[in-house]
Parts: sequence; C-alpha cells; structure tokens
Amino acid sequence: MAKVRVKIDLSLLQEHLSEADKRPTTEAEVRQFLLDSGFMPLHDSWVVEEKDLGQLDPSEVLEVEALD
Repeated sequence: MAKVRVKIDLSLLQEHLSEADKRPTTEAEVRQFLLDSGFMPLHDSWVVEEKDLGQLDPSEVLEVEALD
C-alpha cells in the first residue's frame, strides 16, 4: 500500500470532532483519534496509508505528499 505524508489542520479537525461528539474535544483526544485511525506522527506531519486518508474531511488536509 502507498503511504502519504499529510499536514493536517488540527484545529479544524478538533472543531469537527467536537461538533460530531457534541462536546469540546481536547488536543490529546484529536491525537488519539488520529492514532486510532492509523495515522503515525512524523515531525509536524502524519503518515498514513493512502486508502485511509478519506477518514479526514478534505478541508482538514493542508498538504499531501506521496512517500516512496
């Protein structure tokens, strides 16, 4: 499977998760959501299988780069 490096608008993701959960979510909960969804942290980005990128709303994705 192809992996991609993704820069995520974490503030927007946190806002969307808060709306979905109908309560404020913490930064730790956002990070846990990403980890549980198969994302792995890499510096200021995240690495994920390309097929799993769809778990994010397109508005939350700032940049995507294919990894070899």
